Amino acid sequence: MFALGVVGVKYAQLEFALCGMLSTVAAMDRDATSRFISKYRNNTRLDRMRQGLAERNWPAEIKERVSRFIDGFKVCADNRNLLMHSNIFYTSRDAIILYKSDNEGKTISCNPTLAEVRQAADDMSTYFDYGLALSNAINFNLIAPGTIPSPFPWPDAPAAPRSLEYTGGPQPVRGMYQDIKPS
Repeated sequence: MFALGVVGVKYAQLEFALCGMLSTVAAMDRDATSRFISKYRNNTRLDRMRQGLAERNWPAEIKERVSRFIDGFKVCADNRNLLMHSNIFYTSRDAIILYKSDNEGKTISCNPTLAEVRQAADDMSTYFDYGLALSNAINFNLIAPGTIPSPFPWPDAPAAPRSLEYTGGPQPVRGMYQDIKPS
């Protein structure tokens, strides 16, 4: 349960980085970006960022870094939405069984281990750091060069986050019997 709370907090931070990236890439001021973020869902937010990126005359390497953020954000946001909109069927010390209805009304479930939920939160933290560093590097190196000692360091692109697997089929119950010692 604690790990799910950490996912919620880390996602809020990640959304802050999304705001910075959207503002930078789509050339929106802070107030317009805040209104846009509060009004639209992630698919529209990311589409607007992709549109803004296509309009930018930036080096291909920078566009690839922004695309990495967009793709990573989508996986992190999808993981967050699945976790936060699920019901809990069972918990153990090491795993949890979650279920929810998909858009077609079909019940889907997931049985992530604590390590997998923690990894989802860690991925959000990694992409939060990456998004902030990347938007700052773009702003200082490409948009307003010379405002601080240049060049501002470019962040390394992180590994792609892993998607949590929700399925319509039965889930193995991982972690259920790990506290029982064989006799």
